[in-house]
Amino acid sequence: RGGWAQKVLAAHYSKHPLHGRGELVDSWSYHTYNSGGAAVHRAARTVRASLNASGAETMPLYITEFNAWSHREFKRRADTMDSPAAFARLGAQLAAAFAAGVDGAFVFRLTQTALPQRDGGGVKKNGLLRLRPPSPRTADVVVGATRAFHVLKFFSACADGAPLLDARDGSALNRWVIACRRQDSAGGFAVLLVHACEDDPRQRRCGARSHEVALDVSAWGVRDGAAALLAEVSALAAGNVDQVLAVRGGVVRWA
Repeated sequence: RGGWAQKVLAAHYSKHPLHGRGELVDSWSYHTYNSGGAAVHRAARTVRASLNASGAETMPLYITEFNAWSHREFKRRADTMDSPAAFARLGAQLAAAFAAGVDGAFVFRLTQTALPQRDGGGVKKNGLLRLRPPSPRTADVVVGATRAFHVLKFFSACADGAPLLDARDGSALNRWVIACRRQDSAGGFAVLLVHACEDDPRQRRCGARSHEVALDVSAWGVRDGAAALLAEVSALAAGNVDQVLAVRGGVVRWA
């Protein structure tokens, strides 16, 4: 809004007086706060388009601070990082970033540290990890992971250079699909499906009904009979594998 970003991009390829070469910026990053998946997707596509228009098509793009909500917004809500409204929203944000071509997304914050008294005390509920209540002269000790942490852990399968196979824009319904070829020694694929029903005005109650899913994997060379491990983060599950499915006719089905 202040025009500084445009000036930086305009000078990106100018000759630097110190090192005498162009490309003054190695990568571009920005923050976003309290935005749902669709808004994250729109913003990331806008930033990517601006970089491309400036000639920086290969410049990596990162979102280096975001969360379902800020700690102050969490303070006004009954939700925690274990609430479907929060962890599904975080999943939609991550999926939206991948679908928009972002090279990396960094959730803030890691731990639920104490809120300052000016914010009413308590803890910063946007932390991914819960801490033991502090006491004098003791260090912070992690005592558990939130469901939002397990959502982020799922997305790590498609990070660190894993080749994306599919990234479908789910902004119309807040139902996102991200697929990648895993980089680990086991090979195979990781497919992430997010339904952030809290942001869908047509659904007044998140999780009020189940959904039948049919995922076509035939284009990825997956043979019939191959095993598909189904893991979920929901009000009832925290990232554990709860079904072992088989590919039939190039499709995996579950409900």
